Amino acid sequence: MPDVRVYQLAKELKVQSALILELLDRMGREVKSDLSSLDGETAEMVRERLIVAIDQEKKRQAAERQVEQVRRAEESKHAVSESKPAAVAAPEAPASASEVSEPGPVPVAAAPAGETALPVAVDLTV
Repeated sequence: MPDVRVYQLAKELKVQSALILELLDRMGREVKSDLSSLDGETAEMVRERLIVAIDQEKKRQAAERQVEQVRRAEESKHAVSESKPAAVAAPEAPASASEVSEPGPVPVAAAPAGETALPVAVDLTV
């Protein structure tokens, strides 16, 4: 096999040159930059190791996505079961216009238990 430069191998494998340089360092091969040439045997070893590592990473990411989808599905089931609407009764129509009253003040929701409502300051200066 002919010699191949590190950057060419990186382009072929669609990875960054730094990844190949790090792998070569861990393999004990001394390479100075991505312009360095690799003999055919070393290039083939790098290809094999990176292909295996990339496949493992893809499987790991796919498993993570699967777990995330299952988690979201369970959350949505749980949220739907908690928020089942109560039976809504149809409002009675008023018998005459004189029975229609003006809407009263809208109640303000209190702060949840354990929390205090903070006053809101609004700057009205122009």
